Amino acid sequence: MVLRLIIPLFAVTSIGLAFFFYRMDEKGWATVEQRQSLAFGDVTLCVVETGAAADLDELRGDPLLGHLFVTVDEMLRTETARGYGMFDPDSKQLTLFVAGEATRVLYDPEVPVASVSLPGAGPIEVHWAERGLRADVVVPVILSGAPSEWAFQMPLMAAADVGDMVAAQEKIITDALAAKTDWRERMTALAEEHADDREFKTDTNDVWLSGWQATLSYPEDARFSPIDDAFGGRVHLADDQIVNIGGYRTDVADKKNAEFRAIFEAFPEDEKLLVRDTDHLLIAVRYDRRVSVIARVDLENITYVVSAALSNWDDIGVVVAIADSISQRPLGAPSFDPLTITREEMRIAMGLPPFKIGPEYDLDPTSSARSDLETMLRPEYLISSDSTWSNPESTLWLHRIDGDGDSILMAEIECFTLLGTPESAAAIHDSYIARTAFDPKLMKHEIRLMNYINDGGFASNAPFQPYGEFETIETPDFAPEWFVDTPSYAFGAYGPYYVAYRVDQLGDVSIFCATHDHDSFTAWMKMDLHGDVERPAPVALDPDIKAQFAAYPAARAFGPGYYTVEREYPDPMSYLIAGDGTLLISKALNWWKWHEQTQTITAEDADDKVGLYLVDGTKILPHAYEDIDTWPNLGPTVMWVREEGGDLFYDLNDRAFVPDPTQ
Repeated sequence: MVLRLIIPLFAVTSIGLAFFFYRMDEKGWATVEQRQSLAFGDVTLCVVETGAAADLDELRGDPLLGHLFVTVDEMLRTETARGYGMFDPDSKQLTLFVAGEATRVLYDPEVPVASVSLPGAGPIEVHWAERGLRADVVVPVILSGAPSEWAFQMPLMAAADVGDMVAAQEKIITDALAAKTDWRERMTALAEEHADDREFKTDTNDVWLSGWQATLSYPEDARFSPIDDAFGGRVHLADDQIVNIGGYRTDVADKKNAEFRAIFEAFPEDEKLLVRDTDHLLIAVRYDRRVSVIARVDLENITYVVSAALSNWDDIGVVVAIADSISQRPLGAPSFDPLTITREEMRIAMGLPPFKIGPEYDLDPTSSARSDLETMLRPEYLISSDSTWSNPESTLWLHRIDGDGDSILMAEIECFTLLGTPESAAAIHDSYIARTAFDPKLMKHEIRLMNYINDGGFASNAPFQPYGEFETIETPDFAPEWFVDTPSYAFGAYGPYYVAYRVDQLGDVSIFCATHDHDSFTAWMKMDLHGDVERPAPVALDPDIKAQFAAYPAARAFGPGYYTVEREYPDPMSYLIAGDGTLLISKALNWWKWHEQTQTITAEDADDKVGLYLVDGTKILPHAYEDIDTWPNLGPTVMWVREEGGDLFYDLNDRAFVPDPTQ
């Protein structure tokens, strides 16, 4: 507890048998004629509504509040046992000497309850007794910022001798003064030692801050967690210190700095030390508190405030270096070599616990991703550009080995097929970006935040307006920078992301896999994990498939070696082609159905009418019917036909409607 007041010497000499002891049943506070000393009685936890004593032993077992009750009870017993009160009849003022502090309470007979703040205990109430020199000091139990149903109560009663308590208070003050003197000497030495610190002690990683106004560097053994709405985030240093970064309007940043200075300046001079003070950097320490670092970085459209409360003075330079690193620049090279770093080294650098792919009960956690790769090599997927460039993402989940097995990382990978072998993994970048991975919809919110800042909306405090679902936006023209570029792997920076690519040659085709992340370690870890997925065997493509590779927006296998294909996206109508690409039915239709029993095709047109075709594309029934299908008991030559007037039956051999053959 902080000690501020030296007890006057006369307070000691005037205490003792010379004090007139007022009988509590005869005298009241208003009748006191000379200074009166008072001592605290026992501490009791009470129920506020009834005033009855609460069962502290029972509450002690409460999993949420038990520790609080015990801690406060012990603190109050310790401090009141060596504290006392002194009432001055001239000023009508009661002074409570507790924990080396003097708290004054004015007595007013018209106000039966006085409210003050007791050092170390917070808000208290003094309930004046109507008769006798007695008062009850009540300390409310504050929960969630408001008084609860409980309060600690201590009687304060007239005492003839409080000399031991006076001595105890003097010792508290003396010890505190000595401790402050020692603290200032140590802090002054540390301030001189770290006066010019502003460098990282390790290699660093980069990250783009939300809003895309600046890049920030942080130590490689630290972790960065973004806070998008604050245009910043947190850097978690290796020793568990946290550095906060926020983006603000200049006036808001000014206000925050002013508020911090006001709080610091309000403390007594012997309880604070200013380490460094410039227009853009303030380092200060308060007695028994961590050292505070507040830095600001003014950019064209935004001001960043970097702050930390550090228990380790060696981190001061790191925090200042983080602030110094904030600038408008591309992402830099990672602190590791992607081609040589081990998975265990990445795990440690990312602060992850030991893990495995998939939960404990999954004996084949990569099977789904392996199946995805195998599916991509089916002919209907190879001739579809949507499939070759938009195959559903494969996701590998990392789970803790120890503890409860919770997932700790989701590694998402997109894989696509290419005809032949690319010159390098990086050579696919432009096609990858243009076709799918960085569709503006995926970065819509970030782009909107960037435009909100760049267009002046942020500076003018205009309301932020998210993009509408179908609003057209443009992705900024980022230029990639490659740190690794080989035939099999590429790793680089593209705008706000680190991108990782891998190419596997499988005969006539190659599988290109890609992932990205704001964090360089995470991006490469995802790609490394996908290396555990077994690749399919090499394939030799049929010449017809080679000739039609990625020729259609979408394709589906149909019947005996045929395909239904879409020609223009997003037109849902489709056409029927043979395996060599020959157009069998030129009419675009809603859906197609192959009938194995009759070796025929039915399809529905835009008017929801169904027609009948042979396998060579010959139309034998027009699109004039509600439905056409086979029945098991109709055999291989008769089709059931429904029209508005009822059911009909069509004989394929006779090419004519016939009576119901089942009758």
